[in-house]
Amino acid sequence: MNFEPLSRTINRIAEWDQAQRALASLRRAGAHLRDALRNAREARSGWRRAKREVDRRFDAELGVDTGGITAVRFLTVPPHRRDSAVDHIAIDPSEFGRALAALPVSPDGFTFVDFGSGKGRAVLLAARLPFRRVVGVELTPELHQTALRNVQAGLSVPRRADVELHCMDACDYELPDAPLVLYLYHPFGPDVLAPLIRKVVSSYQRAPRPIFVLYLNPFHQQLWLDAGFVLQGADGNYAILSAERPPAAQPQANDSPAAVAE
Repeated sequence: MNFEPLSRTINRIAEWDQAQRALASLRRAGAHLRDALRNAREARSGWRRAKREVDRRFDAELGVDTGGITAVRFLTVPPHRRDSAVDHIAIDPSEFGRALAALPVSPDGFTFVDFGSGKGRAVLLAARLPFRRVVGVELTPELHQTALRNVQAGLSVPRRADVELHCMDACDYELPDAPLVLYLYHPFGPDVLAPLIRKVVSSYQRAPRPIFVLYLNPFHQQLWLDAGFVLQGADGNYAILSAERPPAAQPQANDSPAAVAE
């Protein structure tokens, strides 16, 4: 007897069964993916609702406008900084308070410098503390102008430190020779952070003094460690680093910051 037609039929059945199993596996994977995406959307939606409420309460209390999310596409960013720019989101006051409380020093006598100060919320919060001076450095004129209005509007709130705001590239700001707390809420990527770190190192070597870095959302923390800074504390949301020992001099690259007009 010729069993070849029967053999082909059996093979086709086996292939069909394998295809059905694969299809069922894909359906299960698709269902898991849909569930994961739905959960992510719900979590993000919940975070946005909570964030809006925090922003609303803070801004209403001080009569300012620091909240919301401002996309980079709505901001004036120099071409050589566009790849490193990030959307503006103001720090939650409670998160800021926890990070500041973890500093191993008192603010007294320190100058607080916020790189990427945005609409000025962290500046306003820091000004409530006994820092010697509070400085905001923001690249985009739109956010800088909003911060100026917010600082003026917040004058009625008790303030313990003088505030100054600069609209300029972070890498162009000349650090004062005073003890420093450098604050970053993930304001830019490594192509800006790396030359900024070199500038901090150079400033420290010229005038050794206490320098602490309070880096929230510390995605590029390793750059500070590679430069010789010492990790003082971290909880996943922030890292505190210091120049307890002289940071290593970093090689200069062809990325010296171009001046940005105010």
